[in-house]
Amino acid sequence: MTPRSLLITLCAIAGIACAGQAAAQAPTPTTCEWEWVRPSGIRDVQWHGEEVGPGPEPRMLHPQIFADGGTSLAFTWITDLESVGSVVEIRTEPEGPVHTVEGRSYTWPELEAEPRRRFHEVRVCGLTPGQRYGYRVGGNGHWSEWHPVRAAPAPGSSDPFRIAVLGDSRSNAVVWEQVIAAVSVHQPDLMVFTGDMVGDGRLQARWDAWFEAADPELASTVFIAVHGNHERRSLEYRSLFVLPEDEFNFVLNYGNTALIVFDDSVDNSALADDVAPWLDHALESADDARWTMVFNHRPFYSSGEHGSNRHLHATLLETIDRRRPDLVFNGHDHNYERTVPLRNGERADVADGVTYIVSAGAGAVLHPSGGRWFTEVSESIHHYVLLDVAGDVITGRALRLDGSVLDEFTLGGESPSSQPAE
Repeated sequence: MTPRSLLITLCAIAGIACAGQAAAQAPTPTTCEWEWVRPSGIRDVQWHGEEVGPGPEPRMLHPQIFADGGTSLAFTWITDLESVGSVVEIRTEPEGPVHTVEGRSYTWPELEAEPRRRFHEVRVCGLTPGQRYGYRVGGNGHWSEWHPVRAAPAPGSSDPFRIAVLGDSRSNAVVWEQVIAAVSVHQPDLMVFTGDMVGDGRLQARWDAWFEAADPELASTVFIAVHGNHERRSLEYRSLFVLPEDEFNFVLNYGNTALIVFDDSVDNSALADDVAPWLDHALESADDARWTMVFNHRPFYSSGEHGSNRHLHATLLETIDRRRPDLVFNGHDHNYERTVPLRNGERADVADGVTYIVSAGAGAVLHPSGGRWFTEVSESIHHYVLLDVAGDVITGRALRLDGSVLDEFTLGGESPSSQPAE
């Protein structure tokens, strides 16, 4: 009898769970069973196959979340048009057994122009919430490098995690490359982008440059896209990003935090008739979460060039004031700004107010920063925000690209504080 077999036998006799048994009982990564809604405009849908074209090496690789629970991730990438190998190999870190999951691929008119390309999508289920995995994608002997990724903590879990928030790179690939490299040093578990990734979401060449600048950093961080006005609800955007629900408006329970994302690029009547009741219900359903964060593109409060958006004030601010999420993140004004806690158009105590943060410094040409009665910190600078969520405390930092801290704040704990960095 091997030492491992002896250990398992002794554990069984004692009636306790051994590490080996726990590993054997862990969920097995597998293909998801879900109703796949084919985006309008795509063509040539194929399940994983053996054909290999002239450029089968995976590019534009990024993992995403498309469902609650921490048990699933989606992986997407691009190859040449003829390569139809759509496989994810995934293992628990550091080097657990490798599981193979197959998916599908397709193309659309923009990808059929030179250079001709194919989009691959594999959804993996059966993951252990909060578990760290290693994965690679490809097939038929052509693979990406192995990358680390973490499944979401189970809803309600108090496990700590780190979120990076940033926005508005537009088509400035040079600065965007610097920003994503700086963010990746901090190894966030999740990245939320507050919109306007490229200058025109209908042009695949813009997306090519954006992903090329983010390679390979984006492959190691789960990514959530917030739709901005420059994405234009394009087929490219809807195909490149795999997100929950209708992919424009959704709630994601990530550990003890409810992340609520909505699209504000619709017209004002749709904001009032559709988005407002949806947001009210989403915030109400998040009552059990320890923390609630709202993400959309245009700012509710901003002293910058675009200013506070009057249409959002007219249609959605009453809902925000009444439901009181902890943080509201926006983009659109190309700078950084954090407000004092606000409610009903006035300054409020931290416990009763909502803090609004504009993070739109991921590469776009900067807007001048300003200061109004609601401003706590404001600076016109390329930057990103890190949120460390640990149970009842959120520690936030806004960092410049040189690593210096331009703002830091704390929510929760015994003595909440918020102050600009020196």
